[in-house]
Amino acid sequence: MYSSIFKIDIEITTGCKNIKEKRNILKSMFTRLRQKFNISISEISQHKSLSMTTIGIAYISNDSKNNEIIIHKIIRTIETLRPDLIILNIISDSIKIEN
Repeated sequence: MYSSIFKIDIEITTGCKNIKEKRNILKSMFTRLRQKFNISISEISQHKSLSMTTIGIAYISNDSKNNEIIIHKIIRTIETLRPDLIILNIISDSIKIEN
């Protein structure tokens, strides 16, 4: 079994007027991504910034190559769902969990 963790820095270009507006944008996106990919996802940093966010994603699979494919699909989905979000940086790590 492989566990992958991703940290993604994102710029929000919609010009959010308040934190509630930012949270609504993220909540909607998180819900769609959870439903489509069965992942754990949350905002992990830059909570008070209106124009930036850092999200964390965790995914478990029985194949390490599958985890790489999934992150690429997640990135494409974010870009399709929210063209107003600019992905600035992605950091990933994967570990093999032995029995």
